[in-house]
Amino acid sequence: ATGSQGPLGLTGATGGTGSQGPKGDPGPSGLTGPQGFQGNIGATGPAGPTGPAGAITGWSATESPDQICQAGATCQIRWGCPTGQRPFSSYWEVGNYKDGITNIALMTTFPVRDPTSGFIIYNTFIKNWSPIEETQWRVGLVCANAPKSPTATITSPSADVVTTLGAVVSFAGTGTANAPDATIVSYLWTFPGGTPSASLDANPGNVTFGAGIWTVIFEVIDSNGETAGAKRQVVVLP
Repeated sequence: ATGSQGPLGLTGATGGTGSQGPKGDPGPSGLTGPQGFQGNIGATGPAGPTGPAGAITGWSATESPDQICQAGATCQIRWGCPTGQRPFSSYWEVGNYKDGITNIALMTTFPVRDPTSGFIIYNTFIKNWSPIEETQWRVGLVCANAPKSPTATITSPSADVVTTLGAVVSFAGTGTANAPDATIVSYLWTFPGGTPSASLDANPGNVTFGAGIWTVIFEVIDSNGETAGAKRQVVVLP
C-alpha cells in the first residue's frame, strides 16, 4: 500500500546576482535649441595717428623788398619768381601814410622776359601823387610751375648731310609733349635754299637744295604754347 506524504522540505538559499546585460543602443539626438541673441557691439578702437600734412605743389609766393617812392615820383619794381616758375598773378602793397589818405595809384603791371636771366619777371609802376609825402611799397607775386617744354627730334636724316647739287634729302621728325595733359599741335620745317622752302608736316619727305651750306630747322609747338626745335646742317657741293 502507498505510504503517507512526508513533511515539506526547507526553502533553498537565494541565488547570487546575475551578470550585467549588454549596453543598450544610443537614443535619438535631441532637437536643436533656439538661436541665441546677438552680443553687444564692441567698443571703437582708438584713432590712428594723424598723417603728415600734404604739400601744395606747383605754387609759391614771393615779395620784393620794401622800397621808398618819393613824393611826386613814378616808381618801378622789377620782381620775378623762383627758378622754374613763372608769375601767375601779382599784387602790390603801400604803407606809411602820414595823413591817412591814399596818394598812390598803380600805373601798370605786366610780365616781361628778363634779357639777362631769360626768366619771366614783372614790371610794376606806381605814381605817388602826394607832393610832400614819400611812401613805402612792395610787389608780391603768386608763382606757378612753368610748363615743361616739348621735345623735337629729327629722325631723318639722322645726322648732318654732305651731298651734291641735285641730290634729294628726305626729312622726317617727331614731337613729344612733356607737360601733363599737353599734346603736340603743330610742326614747322624751314629749308633755307631748299625746294620746298618750308613745310607744316611732321614728315615732309624729299627736299632738294641749291649749292651752299644750309641749316634746316624743325620746330614743334604743344597745346600749352611751349616750343622746341632741332637742327640739321646740309652741305651741298656744286
